[in-house]
Amino acid sequence: MGLNVPGIGLPHVIQGHDFIAGKAEAKGRVVVVGGRFIGMEVAIWLKEQGRDIAIVTRAGLGEDGINLEEFTFKTLADRIIDLNIPLFLNSAVLEITDKAVVIPMKNRLYRVPADTVILSVGMRSENRLAAELEGSGIEVHSVGDCVRPRDASDVSYQAARLAAAI
Repeated sequence: MGLNVPGIGLPHVIQGHDFIAGKAEAKGRVVVVGGRFIGMEVAIWLKEQGRDIAIVTRAGLGEDGINLEEFTFKTLADRIIDLNIPLFLNSAVLEITDKAVVIPMKNRLYRVPADTVILSVGMRSENRLAAELEGSGIEVHSVGDCVRPRDASDVSYQAARLAAAI
């Protein structure tokens, strides 16, 4: 998973989680790559700050095979439409340059202007610690993204069920 295209390591390409945590800054025109919750939320927040923002996503908004919680998705999608945030749906990123995100459009290459590119794609589970602890004799219960990437409402529900069972 993730995005592996030319330009991915450029200094103006940052991770959505780092932006949210204040570890990275978005400057100038921003393109958010990824149309699920984090990408949608970052785009809305930046647009509400008066920033020039666009979303590029390889699928439809909120799509990648894992269902999103419907109420939250509708709320975010409605806000994106209300804010007139440009959406480039079903658009695979081919390259990131110092000033654009390159996508295919109608049999040609299109450059979406970008001074900052925020990546919100390709979450993977990370379960090394759980695997290490399982052999130690410690009772281990895995929940959340270490099982598989999902949204906070799914994780909360899974954790509550586990807590009730323990």
